[in-house]
Amino acid sequence: YDGAKGHPAYEEGSCAACHDTHFSGFPKNLYRDIKSTCNECHSQGKAIAEKKFHPPSAIEGKKYCSTCHDPHGTTPKLTRSDKATLCNECHPKVLREGHGKELKTCTLCHDPHREMGSRLLKQDFPAGCDSCHDGYRDSATVHQPVKAGCQSCHSPHRNDNLAKAKEKCLLCHNFKKDAEVAALHGNLPMAIDQCLKCHPVHDSNQKRLVKGKTHFPLTQGKCDACHGQGAAAAIKIKDVTSKCASCHSTLRDLQSSRHKIHPPLEDEGCAACHDPHMSDIKSYLKKPVEKLCRECHGEVPKEEGGKKAHPAVKDCSDCHTPHGNDNKKFLVKAKDLCLSCHDDPTGSMPVKHAALDEGCGACHDPHAGFGKGFLRAEMKGLCKQCHGDK
Repeated sequence: YDGAKGHPAYEEGSCAACHDTHFSGFPKNLYRDIKSTCNECHSQGKAIAEKKFHPPSAIEGKKYCSTCHDPHGTTPKLTRSDKATLCNECHPKVLREGHGKELKTCTLCHDPHREMGSRLLKQDFPAGCDSCHDGYRDSATVHQPVKAGCQSCHSPHRNDNLAKAKEKCLLCHNFKKDAEVAALHGNLPMAIDQCLKCHPVHDSNQKRLVKGKTHFPLTQGKCDACHGQGAAAAIKIKDVTSKCASCHSTLRDLQSSRHKIHPPLEDEGCAACHDPHMSDIKSYLKKPVEKLCRECHGEVPKEEGGKKAHPAVKDCSDCHTPHGNDNKKFLVKAKDLCLSCHDDPTGSMPVKHAALDEGCGACHDPHAGFGKGFLRAEMKGLCKQCHGDK
């Protein structure tokens, strides 16, 4: 039988490996019942009690392994059809709900040879989830349901998990019933979608389950310090900068001293760069300094085309004052800024390069340049700009 050539037992002993060629009291002239015959080579179902054998239909017809496998088939593992189709015969609802593309391979999570009652899982929750979903419970603070297992909020067979998980927030965090939770949120009428603006669902590097370090008033649950009380507190503040000024005098000091003010601060206010509630970045910035500054200053050279980034560009505020001053490009020092980190290369030399009259920036790019000296161009080309072909 040509189809049986996919079965190793056939290759080793032909049909007689499983069938008695003369006489047998078992179906299909097998030497033993089908379960015992398969267990001669395959140990998966050997230790499982008959009542717990998967699938249940295998027990009813005494088909056991042949319920899913064709011993004369040619498919991988001799399954009667592909895995998704095979599982769908008994579990159509599960496959309709879906778990992304991965659900097409049920055996990523399930072992079809485990006993009934174990959900046929290869590993219990949440360990089994870790094989695909890693790093969601490694931080300092882990959400309690995550510790209990992913299934506390998620169904492993659904695609609409996010919507369902949001609804479950209210099962534990009910503003109407829990006065302490309500007070921590300023007794504001919070909608469920707003929870995720401040709270990560799995874990956090903070002491509480929040996305970043919380601004002092928020930490104290004093939302009314900025928003006021009652129904008005739920309205977004229009003039954020004026509220900030009640504690922070930065803008007021710049205005009174008549210093130049950084345009984002002058035009858009504090919220142009800072998050008034929380951030895991210093000074409650909305993004890391370099990314935030590049939203307006995209023309600043960066590490590309053979250029190497100057270490200082990781924090623009090392060289520039982010709020404002009277220096060119809001530099923290009007003169000799580079010498704050670099020794004077001229020392006590009597004759100095004329280009130094223009400052270090005549030859060096403070953001990104060529070679060890972060030059504005390759050495030969740079020198020719002033000295021609001499």
